[in-house]
Amino acid sequence: MQSQEPQNAVSQGSESGAKSLRQMLVVRIAFLLSLALLPIGLVAMGQSWRALQITNENLEASIHGRTSALVEPERRALLTKLGTTSALADTLGAADLIPRAAIIDPLSPNLWFRLT
Repeated sequence: MQSQEPQNAVSQGSESGAKSLRQMLVVRIAFLLSLALLPIGLVAMGQSWRALQITNENLEASIHGRTSALVEPERRALLTKLGTTSALADTLGAADLIPRAAIIDPLSPNLWFRLT
């Protein structure tokens, strides 16, 4: 019986050594796979970020376009009324109602002012 005990100890030692070797191998393989997949993940993150940026730019352009289209009738009415008041002021000989003369381009959404 004593001869079997050392044989069991040797076989148990080799099994535990094989298990630890297998565990080390699994850890190494997992590390190498994650290291190999890291560039792919970084490229995917970069592409996703760029796609979100393009989507946000398109959304912003769409909002500006819709806002301009909705405001256009009011803008035209204001420009018409501003032209009418300027014509009446010139006709009546009154002083400028605005201390700075407004240079208005009816096709441009911006109003440009200059000192007079």
